[in-house]
Amino acid sequence: MTNKPTPLQQLTAENKELRDRLGEAEETLRAIRNSEVDALVLAGSEGDYIHALAGALEPYRVMVESMNEGALTLAVDGTILYCNSRFAERAKRQQGQIVGTSLQQMLADQDRERFEAMLVQAAEKEIRAALTLQAADDTQTPTLFSMSPLPQSEGKVISVVTADLSEVIAAAETRARLALIVESSDDAIISTTLNGVIGSWNRAAIQLFGYTAEEAIGQTIGSLTVPPERLHEMAQELNTIRLGEQGNRIKKGYFPISSFSK
Repeated sequence: MTNKPTPLQQLTAENKELRDRLGEAEETLRAIRNSEVDALVLAGSEGDYIHALAGALEPYRVMVESMNEGALTLAVDGTILYCNSRFAERAKRQQGQIVGTSLQQMLADQDRERFEAMLVQAAEKEIRAALTLQAADDTQTPTLFSMSPLPQSEGKVISVVTADLSEVIAAAETRARLALIVESSDDAIISTTLNGVIGSWNRAAIQLFGYTAEEAIGQTIGSLTVPPERLHEMAQELNTIRLGEQGNRIKKGYFPISSFSK
């Protein structure tokens, strides 16, 4: 026959269990107050999840706020949940005015449909694309958007880092203009490494020396343009430049090849 606990024994056991749970709760609160806990495991309708405490996130928040790139977190529908000061600065809006709005509305019209497609992909994997950010004053800035699902968010939050492409594009345009000038010049213009390996060969060089750009690039400049008896002069010129000095013939105002090829 099983002995059933008496009412007093039941109350004593329940009292002990309550005291143990109260002790655990007090210990947890003490650890939180003393910043000994970074996160809590909480029970939700869809199962347990990790809730990071504000103090644990502070170093990361400071780092994100000091970034030169814009940083955002988005809901899967494109609603902005957070943005750093750099993004707000480029968007020419206050941070408080940005959170809760749709990022699509801050893009140029021609990029909004493309961004919708990126949102779907970014919930599952990292994706990058250049889009046009349109500021509050309608200024448009070419911007690289790097998007990926935020870890532990199960695809419900998307992390976004933005980088201004204005300087990159301007530099590319400058290089293209210079390349056009070089290519259309009537003078043979050749670029080489400090070891004399040809990196570029313009149209006038083709006409002067008879080699196509495909044939010349990757070859040493001495082998194509300098007579064998004067190769040592070319070697001296390159060595002088390699040491950070200006070659003698460059000081006189003309490229060494002009004298070597005569």
